[in-house]
Amino acid sequence: MRQVTKPQPRAKLDELADSLVARELAAAQIDPAARVHGISDISELVYAGQVAGQGDTIPGIPYDGALERLIRIYREAKPLDVRLSALGGLLDVAGHAQAIAFLREVAISADPTAWYAVGQLEAAADPADARPVGTVADRRAVYDLLKALFQQRLVSEPLAADGLDLYAHNQGWTRP
Repeated sequence: MRQVTKPQPRAKLDELADSLVARELAAAQIDPAARVHGISDISELVYAGQVAGQGDTIPGIPYDGALERLIRIYREAKPLDVRLSALGGLLDVAGHAQAIAFLREVAISADPTAWYAVGQLEAAADPADARPVGTVADRRAVYDLLKALFQQRLVSEPLAADGLDLYAHNQGWTRP
């Protein structure tokens, strides 16, 4: 799906991506010990949509539908490991602003993956993180978003709230 040699029709790319999603969701219904494809389908989507990081050169044009498919896997899969893997790929693919908005949505939910979404937001705010998570201004916006989530007590899932509290403590934040 990564267009390395020549541009491909969007319909063809979408069809391939949708087949990876369907295969991942079907595999996610199987007993974890019996899963064959598992996280490899998610990895394929991440690679297809991956943008270059600091010093990276990735050949080809990223597939801009990867983010949407990762979110679909996250929403529709039942196994926690599959859902966490889908969340983990969001910051690596094209669509930074949408990825941040979705991670915020998960972070403020009662979902058991909220802690991981908080961690992903923390990574997106970290200037030392080598992933392609936006510009310096984007990182600052995510930092400010985390601060607002903390100060407004919007993160309620216990593990996520504890993680955000620790991050806030390390940043020297206080609540008004």
